[in-house]
Amino acid sequence: MEPTKSPGLSYALALAGLFSPVAGLHRFYLNRPFSGLLYFFTWGFLGIGTIVDLIRMPRMIAEENARTALAVGRAAGALGPYAASMRDLTPEQQILRVAHEEDGVVTVAIIAARTMLSLREAQEHLEAMYDDGFVQIDISESGAKLYSFAGLRSKEPLRIEGVDD
Repeated sequence: MEPTKSPGLSYALALAGLFSPVAGLHRFYLNRPFSGLLYFFTWGFLGIGTIVDLIRMPRMIAEENARTALAVGRAAGALGPYAASMRDLTPEQQILRVAHEEDGVVTVAIIAARTMLSLREAQEHLEAMYDDGFVQIDISESGAKLYSFAGLRSKEPLRIEGVDD
């Protein structure tokens, strides 16, 4: 399991910077050291930048977690034990294989980390699958965009019209 940044700690560090003279700690935590230094020396741009970050925090956390997932995936050989078989699959087949392993719910970062696709390619293919009606889009509590394949969800029984149980 790859390390992820905690929303609770991110918010706590941002709030600490808002109410103390040490602003920008949340930016260091989210691996943004340059802007962290700017926040430190300007008290979070007089607090306005910190307030904006409190609103943007779910997206900042999701971006950092996506970068971490991609780096961890690449460092571990990117594709795991079935790398060779992934090369022979279409992008849609790669996405479906990962979605099946993830109980039907994936993010762009998960797809990019576990397939032969870049982040941009993963997003383009997932959006095309959404446009074609093959996937639904949900938003997680942390603000991440989730792509849900209802037919691959094991927690929801499949209902086929005209077939009795």
